[in-house]
Amino acid sequence: MIIWAAIALALLVTGITILAGRGTIPANGLIGIRTPAVQRTSTTWTVGHRAATPTLVTLSAVALVVGTVAFFATRQSTGDTADFVGLGLFAVDLIGIIAAALRANSAARRDLR
Repeated sequence: MIIWAAIALALLVTGITILAGRGTIPANGLIGIRTPAVQRTSTTWTVGHRAATPTLVTLSAVALVVGTVAFFATRQSTGDTADFVGLGLFAVDLIGIIAAALRANSAARRDLR
């Protein structure tokens, strides 16, 4: 189901961000927030991910609650309704991820000063 995929995306991105903010995942070109300011140094990498963490934790909580409620609410309806809700959750994920990346970039830029 699309709803569960949207929830999984939010949880995965949040988990990666938390691990990168703790220094468990070092700066790399594959996963994590990859703006130029965040990737500049290992310190900006950590600072940026720490700054993004609250936004993504909130995103995950919202996705989990809304997604679970929507799943049970649309269980008896056609697949189209559940798919529509799942696509809406993906849109919320995208907005939250962009907001977190902007926050991380801003924190990393401040750290460079």
